[in-house]
Amino acid sequence: MRLSLQKSENECKTRDNQIHTLQDEIAHKDETIAKLTRERKRLEEQNSKTTEQLQGEEDENAKKKARADLDKSKRKLETDLKALQSNLEEVEKSKGELEENIKRKDQEIQQMGGRLEDEQGQVTKLEEEIENERQQRADLAREIDEINDYLEEADGATSSQFEMNKKRESELQKLRRDLEEANL
Repeated sequence: MRLSLQKSENECKTRDNQIHTLQDEIAHKDETIAKLTRERKRLEEQNSKTTEQLQGEEDENAKKKARADLDKSKRKLETDLKALQSNLEEVEKSKGELEENIKRKDQEIQQMGGRLEDEQGQVTKLEEEIENERQQRADLAREIDEINDYLEEADGATSSQFEMNKKRESELQKLRRDLEEANL
């Protein structure tokens, strides 16, 4: 029995040693876990800071790109504005020339009207002359037809110029609206 008791005591000691060894191992593992947990938290914080820095840099790069795009758009709009202003000046110049042509044509029409009245007066005088009457009437009739043709052409030209002026005026209005929209 003694032997059995001693054997049991030895087993107890051996088990106590094993328990102490296992407890030491558990304590060592707990310390390792604590160290790893602290290291994980430190890495997470460092990762968070790095992510924030990267996000800040990305935001800054996005702002720079947006500013560059904005500057590019501004330069393009300024170029377009200059082109539109140049076109507007050309249109206004053409409009002035067309108005000048209309005034000249109106004066010519008035002169033709005066001539026509003079020639009609001559026709009544020439009716008294028998021999030249038919020849002069034919000549005057031809002249009157030519003048009427000329007046019709001038009237047609004036109408087409008026229509062109209307189109140009509407184009000018559109350009002004586009210019105002571009300025906004």
